[in-house]
Amino acid sequence: MDNKISYLDYLSVFLKIHKIPVVRKVWGLVIIVTIYSFLVDWFETANINTTYILRASSTLYGSLIMGLLLVFRTNSAYERWWEGRKLWGQLVNEIRIISINILTFLDLNKNDYQEFFYILTGFSVSLKEHLRNGIKLNSLSGFESVSDEPYNIPLYLIDRLRQKIYTAKFNSGYKDGLLIIFDNHLTALTNILGSCERIKNTPIAPSYRALLRHGIALNLLGLPWYLSPSFHIWSLPIVIVSSYFMLGIELVAEDVEQPFTLSGDGLPLDNICEVIKKSLEQLLKFS
Repeated sequence: MDNKISYLDYLSVFLKIHKIPVVRKVWGLVIIVTIYSFLVDWFETANINTTYILRASSTLYGSLIMGLLLVFRTNSAYERWWEGRKLWGQLVNEIRIISINILTFLDLNKNDYQEFFYILTGFSVSLKEHLRNGIKLNSLSGFESVSDEPYNIPLYLIDRLRQKIYTAKFNSGYKDGLLIIFDNHLTALTNILGSCERIKNTPIAPSYRALLRHGIALNLLGLPWYLSPSFHIWSLPIVIVSSYFMLGIELVAEDVEQPFTLSGDGLPLDNICEVIKKSLEQLLKFS
């Protein structure tokens, strides 16, 4: 195995900067701030008395409140993203374990395995779409002829899975004990569904988001007045870098706090669903 580190690995973040999702959103705002900073520099060099503006802006810019707000915003958004990723990782494991238990404890024929395959793959796909724009039950593989139109399709499939397990023939005589094992996994699937819905339906408080954006705007408006007397036209690069990171952090947090969307920073749910499908094909010997 080649352990050599290529210098291109370090440079790739700059070489591919145009592919970073947040860059496509933030560049327009950075240009606006740059133009504003240029006007401030022109205003300051015109020998107009800006003492009071400078004092107010330096006090604002020197505060630590904005830094604390940004740190809290980023941490809370990433916590939601990471919780979503852990829930989908748990989903992969739960479905694999359910499949192994089905193979071990249930006496099934090929059609039964096929139906379990459709239910379990359908659950992952329907959960993904349930967290996005929604989906019709008859658009799932194996359910094309089903006329039911449940409001919550993942919950419907959990109940379908429960019915299928409870009516199946068990290899062992300890059916009641095995049903408890399956119930634990059905409960885990229900908890994953509820937790994902909680993340989706409980965004960051609007008042907090508005307050943070007000603070960012005031800081960026005051920054050129603070820098221009000392750096003049060279204050522009400082403003550009500062606005890029300050606005970029806010826009990244906005994407990351909703981890199930199709944004560039959302979770790769399509890939996870494909992993689940391939796992079931391997375990249930169905493809």
